[in-house]
Amino acid sequence: MAFAIPLVSSYTIMAQALQGLRQAVKSMTVLNLIVPLGVILGVVSISAETALEASFAYLISCILASVVAIYWWISNSPRSRTRSYYSSKVLAESCIPLWGAAILSQVINWSAQLIIGISGTSQEVAIFATAQRTSMLTSLVLVAVNAIAAPKFASMFSNDDMSGLQRVAIWSTRLMFVAAIPALGIMIFFSSWLMALFGPEFREGGVVFNCFSWWSVCKCCFWICWIFAYYDRSRKRA
Repeated sequence: MAFAIPLVSSYTIMAQALQGLRQAVKSMTVLNLIVPLGVILGVVSISAETALEASFAYLISCILASVVAIYWWISNSPRSRTRSYYSSKVLAESCIPLWGAAILSQVINWSAQLIIGISGTSQEVAIFATAQRTSMLTSLVLVAVNAIAAPKFASMFSNDDMSGLQRVAIWSTRLMFVAAIPALGIMIFFSSWLMALFGPEFREGGVVFNCFSWWSVCKCCFWICWIFAYYDRSRKRA
């Protein structure tokens, strides 16, 4: 799995570049479709029975995603005969806060499982992790809307169109809320049944699953606060 780390980094960066070029479909294909689909096809085709075989399928899928991402980025990036230079200082100032937010997000996602692993049993860790990951299905709404809205946010911010940015942000939040409500209803009323799909012993994780479902919907509704805080800070620095 360690060999896949640079590959995941490369295709993630290329996916964000495609998103900046307003190629949302290609960006989402690289970021969320090629690797999972490749792993499923690889595991089924070779009838993987060990972790090593599954890891090999994952590595091949990451290589494929990186190749496709680089090809799409080269073919869709604009051609220019004149060279333009971008200040590395400006790039660092904008990336460091995002880097910190990414690290904090990973800490939040994994710290609870590590703490439970220290004080609890392996079964409790499995139930907790399954409830957490399954509830993240509602976050797909956030990912889908963000893939379309993020380039518009960046364009409006560069043009100092804060009123337009606010309008798009409000409508994006409303869209996410409306889209997430049906999924939330299913997860709340059928939480025990959904958890039981992973095994009868997972049924007791229904309460934890409900809590994580509410938290995922809250992220969809309040993510705009973080965006405006970040843009406001950037304007003050400028």
